[in-house]
Amino acid sequence: MPPFHWHRWVPSSVSLLGLTAVLLLCFEPLRPLLAWATLFQLLMDDVDGWLARRLNVASAMGRCMDDICDVVAHAGVVLLIASELGTPVLIAAMINVLGMVTRTARRLSATDRLGWGQTTNDSVVVSLLAWLAHTSGSPINETMLAVILASHMVAMVMPFRVATPRALLSRPIPILGYNALLLAICILPSTSFAAFVLLATWIALALPIGGLKWSAQRRHPA
Repeated sequence: MPPFHWHRWVPSSVSLLGLTAVLLLCFEPLRPLLAWATLFQLLMDDVDGWLARRLNVASAMGRCMDDICDVVAHAGVVLLIASELGTPVLIAAMINVLGMVTRTARRLSATDRLGWGQTTNDSVVVSLLAWLAHTSGSPINETMLAVILASHMVAMVMPFRVATPRALLSRPIPILGYNALLLAICILPSTSFAAFVLLATWIALALPIGGLKWSAQRRHPA
């Protein structure tokens, strides 16, 4: 009987631990811990990959476990938050989750590694910030938030990694700052034009640039 190497299961166990924190939010008394559970899951999402490399136990099964735990956790957080922010946001969140599932399916079945669209983390963070603003009494522009979630869906289903405006304008800007900007657009009624400019610039620049790079990579693989 071959020996049992327990350390091979450490990264996957961390992935499951992060997912468990989100699943526990199904119990209504634990709902106020949503922010902490979401941040814990995002942290575990980084830790599992680091452990796999550190312990030299990276595997196809581990990558699948990581992707599946992420999509289940992120879809649950986005839908749970959207259910408290109005019908337009909930519909957009459902559309967003379809993008998450499509992206994950492409990652798990792809024969090349050219990229699989925008990550699901952006949708989670902007939803979390919107929920925190909502629970603190700040009014949320449901239409704007719905547009942002729907636009994230478009970015996730692309067959290449789509640069978000934060990456197009200045790479050092952290993901939290980018999503805080999107949230400000949802809260401040005077920023509707800014929202249009932001999304139009993103679509006009990120999609063609990413598409051309993806097409060139497919024609001339390394």
